[in-house]
Amino acid sequence: MISLDSKHLHLIWRMVETHRHILQDLSDEAICLWLQQKVNDSIYLHNDDMDEIKAYISSRSHLIRDVANSQSL
Repeated sequence: MISLDSKHLHLIWRMVETHRHILQDLSDEAICLWLQQKVNDSIYLHNDDMDEIKAYISSRSHLIRDVANSQSL
């Protein structure tokens, strides 16, 4: 089970909204890698935390893509 705190969730979704123009053109795998790197650049995470971030992003890649695409309209 993924148990991210609100700080992590806010950071992920703020990045989705802020960088939607970049995310629109990426594959699902590339979106996951890009967001993981940005989160890792923003805050220090232990490996276990990064694994949770990766699982969260991967499980929501379609939603992330939908949000990025819908905000470009």
